[in-house]
Amino acid sequence: MSAVPSPSLPASSLDLRSGLDEALRRSDPALLAAGLLLLALLPAFLLLGQIDSRTVGGVGTWVKPAKFAASLGVHLVTLALLWGWTGGFGQRRAGRILARVIVLAGLFEVAYIAYRAANGEPSHYNLASPLAILMFQLMGVGATILVLGPAAAGIAAWRGGAAASTTGHATVVAMVASGILAFVTGAALSTNGGHFVGTHLAG
Repeated sequence: MSAVPSPSLPASSLDLRSGLDEALRRSDPALLAAGLLLLALLPAFLLLGQIDSRTVGGVGTWVKPAKFAASLGVHLVTLALLWGWTGGFGQRRAGRILARVIVLAGLFEVAYIAYRAANGEPSHYNLASPLAILMFQLMGVGATILVLGPAAAGIAAWRGGAAASTTGHATVVAMVASGILAFVTGAALSTNGGHFVGTHLAG
């Protein structure tokens, strides 16, 4: 009796798993670690939201830290996976430095937002004191780094020839386009003075 062969994954699943393994192998460790850390903080912020009934601007005080931990966590993990497809840029000293600057900006944003939340105070558009104004301005710098840093990496990768391959081309386009679009959106919100265009809601 001949042995029954083990079932194999469809070719598409094998390709997907192979691609993910390759992306993880190429990924930037600092971006990946920071992204996973922020995602790991999400359950804690959600739990605090159930325990702490305080609100800021009519919204639970821990909602904003949870949102930023989730969004920036996904952002950094995605960048970590894309970083390896930027040609030689991601492995060069400039690429490693830029990745770590982006990491620091992301961690700073979430840490400060969580600090303000713990005190029941708004983080964005908080002009209550000179320190609050300074920190809000620093958050603006951090946000700019988070959106334009990837765009700069994409441009550097394109100039280095990364766009020659299909994956490299997609990576460059995604990083540059997302950076530009996010910067335009952030600039609109910042100059508007509120969380939504046409409003001036602090929080």
